[in-house]
Amino acid sequence: MISTFHRVCLCLLVIACFASTATVSVFAQTSALPRGSRCADALPVCQIEITQTRTDSTFFSELPPQLPCLSTNANISAQRNGIWYKVNIYRAGALGFTIRPLNANGRTDTTANYDWAIFKLSDSSRCGALGSPVVCNSARRGGITGAAGIVQDERGVVNTAFSETIANVQRGEEYLLLVLNPNNHTTGFVLDFGFSSSPNVVIQPPVQVLSLATPSRTCLTNTVTVRFSDLVRVGSMTPEAFRLESERGVQRPITLISAQRFGIAASAIADAYDSVFTFQFNESISQTETYNLRVLKDIPSRCNVILSGATTASVIAVGPRLDIRGLRAYCSGTGARLAASSDKFAAYLWTNLNTGNVVGTSNTVILPEGDYKLSVIDANGCIGESVATVRSTSAVTVALSAAGNKASFCNRTDGSDVVLLNATPEFERYEWLVNGVVTTGTVSERYISDAPGRYQVRAFANGCMAESNVVNIQMFAVPAKPQLRQIGNYISVDNRIEAPARYFWIRVNRNGTLTGMNDFGWEFAPTQNGTYIVRVNNTSGCTEDSDTLNFTLTPVRVRLSTGSYQVPHSRTFDMNFSMTNITKSVVEIGSTTISFTLRFNNRILAPFPGVQRGIIANVNDSANSTRRLTCAWAAVQPNNTAPTTIGTLRFGAILGNTTATRIVLEDVFCTSPMGKRLSGITFDPESGTFTLLNVPKGFISTTAGNVVSGEQREENASAITLSSRPNPVESALLLDIDLNEESPVSAWIQDAMGNPIQHLMTNKSLKRGQQNLSFDVSMIPQGLYFLVVRTPTAAKTSLLSIRR
Repeated sequence: MISTFHRVCLCLLVIACFASTATVSVFAQTSALPRGSRCADALPVCQIEITQTRTDSTFFSELPPQLPCLSTNANISAQRNGIWYKVNIYRAGALGFTIRPLNANGRTDTTANYDWAIFKLSDSSRCGALGSPVVCNSARRGGITGAAGIVQDERGVVNTAFSETIANVQRGEEYLLLVLNPNNHTTGFVLDFGFSSSPNVVIQPPVQVLSLATPSRTCLTNTVTVRFSDLVRVGSMTPEAFRLESERGVQRPITLISAQRFGIAASAIADAYDSVFTFQFNESISQTETYNLRVLKDIPSRCNVILSGATTASVIAVGPRLDIRGLRAYCSGTGARLAASSDKFAAYLWTNLNTGNVVGTSNTVILPEGDYKLSVIDANGCIGESVATVRSTSAVTVALSAAGNKASFCNRTDGSDVVLLNATPEFERYEWLVNGVVTTGTVSERYISDAPGRYQVRAFANGCMAESNVVNIQMFAVPAKPQLRQIGNYISVDNRIEAPARYFWIRVNRNGTLTGMNDFGWEFAPTQNGTYIVRVNNTSGCTEDSDTLNFTLTPVRVRLSTGSYQVPHSRTFDMNFSMTNITKSVVEIGSTTISFTLRFNNRILAPFPGVQRGIIANVNDSANSTRRLTCAWAAVQPNNTAPTTIGTLRFGAILGNTTATRIVLEDVFCTSPMGKRLSGITFDPESGTFTLLNVPKGFISTTAGNVVSGEQREENASAITLSSRPNPVESALLLDIDLNEESPVSAWIQDAMGNPIQHLMTNKSLKRGQQNLSFDVSMIPQGLYFLVVRTPTAAKTSLLSIRR
């Protein structure tokens, strides 16, 4: 005989099966249409840039709404070719976009014409009753169009293909964008919301598990309803993809998942999407408590994915949530004071499990040693039960610990960093001691510490008193807020902390997320434009973030060249390297030096490392009979726009029995003052390879195309040896300058941008040999600078630190 309960279940199952079949059938009929072909099935905008590849005349499947930007005699049938997009506003700001038609090669098609209109959705404005668009554009002009806010060019000429952006869109608003393709352009377009929109306006937040719920006014249930923030793929909803666990650690194995519209998830069609699902369990949930639902594998949705590890917590309200409170031991008196976790239940029943006798019918009781059960009934008539064991003892213990084992905090001015101390719960009263003195105002098992010291707690209950262990809380200073400054193509921290402080550079993405980078020190050379912050971490583990800085790379193109040379076989020769506009360009990108590496045949040529100007590496490769030199020169005279000789390499004699040798330019780069390579600069070597030909009274020249004539130098060419002390310096700077010939000398101090800070001497005639000079630098602010010493034929640069 089938009970009434089973009849109802059977009927519901049959109805559910029929409903599921009908829904799938309807979906199958509409799924043949491409998404976006109808207003009601608009493509959700989930990223800043969308590449639309299909735009043929069969895409659009409904008449477009009436558009005021179309002339009254426009051929509406020609506008049947279009695509719908839905934009959900995530943060307030300006909403803008561009449509860039693509040709078959993926480049901009300047002949393709697109029209568009954007509508604001509301409760009374849906597909079929959209009303007038917020913005509409049907300019008969090919190429890029959109609501980009650029309505005229730099000459003031109006560009009809562009419209103003939509200002002050608000979070939660929805907009429909209709892109029309009257000329049947078939190679697609790029829809870009990032160029003209405020950051994060159209970026949807990550998909989330919104809620867990159960049927109202139930005493137990074996199902819960789960809602997601987006439509997720039904076929991916399997019991193995989730774990449901209560705050007490009780897991509820999931046996079946069914979708709201498509029935059992395992039987739904592959491309079905839903946002509401029912989870079933073998064992019923009979007590109200907090449950956590954890995602164990990535779940795809229409716009994004729910990443594995995502968790939501919710109180599942079924039978009474019941706990027994109080210390279950007593040291004196008639017993332990116990209480139900709530005084809102309709009835209470305390029972001695050893005798079966009822020992109390109120919220709070005093019980002697024994085993007890508490049963309660809530307002819905649901029953909840819990058990407790009471013991008589002469002593109890109380433990004190810092939450997360964190026994220190950083001294932030806003008090946002504290230490949470936890004592053993269930005592009636607590006394907190700081440095041995009892504090007032806190009598619970938790204490929030915002001051350093030695912390201890005493706990009291049922005639018992216990004293905890001592926790020593330390307070550390917070580093000063980093002050960022862009210097050419790198970012520097002005108020930096010396090592071992660490600087973690972070890129702020347009959707508000952060991309963490490595510890690059207090100087960072980004490889792309964007918004950056730095987080400084001192030796105590305290951190502080800088304000954001909008960084833009400065693209620079310079040209490296060398001259033509004539030298006899057995005589040394100098090769001069020049850089067109190098001083100006290096300053623009924030560098003070340029470096390049040369490779040449070690058997034929030999340099003189002792007399090279600017050489920083001299590496022999005996296996390949080659030598490599890496040379670096400082950039000076920033107003000089003519080709500048930036350095000289002195080579040994060309051997008479050789026919040719090659000097090859391998690498050219700029560095910041701290030695980091900088982006944004492109070098155009006029001659990547220098071929030296050996003929009687040999004519030695570089590959054709060089523009600067070389210059032979005698062995006694001017050279500078420079040292400064002390370094860092406070007020008096001592310079030791060694010249190999009498020469006028200029010296100055400049900043990282090449700006002169203080002239020390100008064309002062110094004799050959070592000169000891002293200069007052007490008026220069603290910081990192460059000391430059120059003669008519040579220059020397060294790093100089000034401290106060």
